[in-house]
Amino acid sequence: MRWVWCVFFSLLSLFIKSGIMAKDYHDFDTYQNRFDRSYVEHKIRKYLQKDSEIENYFTITEKGFFLYSSPLKKTRNEPEYVLTFTEKGEILHKEKKKSLVGAKIAIDPGHFGGEYAELEERFIDMKVYENGKASHPVRFNEGTLTLLTALVLKDRLEKEGAVVFLTKDQIGKGVYREDFFTWMQSHREFWNTSMTIPQIFRTFYNPLDLLARAERINQFRPDVTIIIHYNADDARDPATLRTGPSNENYNMVFIPGAFSKTELAKEENRYEFLRLLVTTDEENSERLSTLILREFVQVLDVPAVTQYNAAPYLHRVCLKLNEGVYARNLCLTRMVHGPLCYGETLLQNNNKESLKLAKNDAEIRGISCPSRVIEVAEGYFLGIKKYFETQ
Repeated sequence: MRWVWCVFFSLLSLFIKSGIMAKDYHDFDTYQNRFDRSYVEHKIRKYLQKDSEIENYFTITEKGFFLYSSPLKKTRNEPEYVLTFTEKGEILHKEKKKSLVGAKIAIDPGHFGGEYAELEERFIDMKVYENGKASHPVRFNEGTLTLLTALVLKDRLEKEGAVVFLTKDQIGKGVYREDFFTWMQSHREFWNTSMTIPQIFRTFYNPLDLLARAERINQFRPDVTIIIHYNADDARDPATLRTGPSNENYNMVFIPGAFSKTELAKEENRYEFLRLLVTTDEENSERLSTLILREFVQVLDVPAVTQYNAAPYLHRVCLKLNEGVYARNLCLTRMVHGPLCYGETLLQNNNKESLKLAKNDAEIRGISCPSRVIEVAEGYFLGIKKYFETQ
């Protein structure tokens, strides 16, 4: 177990150096005496609280919202920050753009793709079944799809006058300053462990890459952020135990929120919880994501996820806001500041959908791609455009 502690402290050092853990609650002093109790209670109930256990870290009284670093500190009534209420709450307003001209939009293409697809275990390699028989073999990966989608979306937005920032612009690349294999050279404590290479990648390296993505986005200070992912369900091929074909297909989107159990035990999480409480990031994320989801359904001719076909995690760790729109406390939904939409379009392992996503019948910037990603990008584009035009 010694190597685990070595890795923990080395990663802790990296987080501190990156500034992720350097949070100052005085950032929220300008929000003092601007909200009443009913507003705060409503916002926590609707967006932020998934499990009752998080109440071990805060108290709400007629005077204010009291945030605690631990359940013991709450018992002792030793808050680390107090947000004082006013008798009549204030509705926050901010001057908003009415078009895409000059709008700052960040786009994060999820995952790595390319040679990393199998390492991060985000790929489809299966045979599609027709009339009960296996026929067309299909192989593609999510990271490549998201990058291609992001490139199409960037071009569409820039033609409308938007200022667009991509966290990455190459297939098979991440955002963290070192690639995985270079990073492994300086972390030889992993070499003699029982963990597989994909486990090391997901457990230790990928969190660093996600932090780097969030940092780049927040430095850009966008008006909105789009985080692009494609979905898949847990259908398994009984012969290979790999992802198998599914009869389901749907769209969903995530926004910040839904803090669970002991997630407020971390200072950086409490900071983001308070940020989401006092800003309009939740409300604007919900509106942006709802508009984008509607366009997904229309353009892709695939419905939003429903109670009938919902994945189990939607019930376990999410808060439902609208059909197909959920608050979920993912790393990026929590750490990225400002309105955002975390898209999960389509099921890549749906029988019919997989054929569309594996078919390179179009081209973007000289790269062969499926025309389906152009349609997905169009859904994002139309939703973003309506968000700005209807503010």
